[in-house]
Amino acid sequence: MAYYPPTEDQDLVKACKIFQNDDDSAREKMNKFYKLKHDDASNCYDLRYELPNGKNATISSSDWSGVGDGVTGKMWDFQTCTELVVRAGFSDKSMFIPRKWTLQWLTDHCQNRFGATPQPFRLMDKWGFEDLVGNGGSYILFTNGLHDGWSVASYLEDLSDTIVTVNIADGAHHSDLGHVFPLSDTKKMARAHEEIKKVLAGWLVDLYGSGSTHSKQNHSSLRS
Repeated sequence: MAYYPPTEDQDLVKACKIFQNDDDSAREKMNKFYKLKHDDASNCYDLRYELPNGKNATISSSDWSGVGDGVTGKMWDFQTCTELVVRAGFSDKSMFIPRKWTLQWLTDHCQNRFGATPQPFRLMDKWGFEDLVGNGGSYILFTNGLHDGWSVASYLEDLSDTIVTVNIADGAHHSDLGHVFPLSDTKKMARAHEEIKKVLAGWLVDLYGSGSTHSKQNHSSLRS
């Protein structure tokens, strides 16, 4: 999910190599991992580093795949407590303790945390996501970094002439938005940006015409 740009210098890669080293015991692997995350980590690691902000915060937050720590963790915990419900549990084939996801558990957590009630069908009801074409959707661009595990839940093929997809083979989780363009781009990411600009520029012409002031201003912005 976070593997961008794809290099061997990333902490993500270093962490994987720690757990792939069969010469170390489980305790040695964990100590090396904690030290990688926190330079001042001792043999006793404080899991409160991983807690999101806010009252009644828990490691097991509304998104069991992880919400993160601090303020951003609190924001994602709230988002997945309301309209972006993540139905993700752990099977007996995963590396985690088996755990079945239930809406009741999520509701109890969200009420205790935010006084919020999950609305798992809100996006479908409000935006028609169950049938974007049939519900009149248009001018929607989906971008997917294929290193992101969540990409399997996205649209990976064009749905119509104006609901289109750009897939980035070596991209990760919103990596087309989360860096300083174009300093850290891979070649595939750079090509994806060019494709995205062409799509958006064409839509502006469709919507406003090639001679409109609005269109010219937006085309100039896209080129810059």
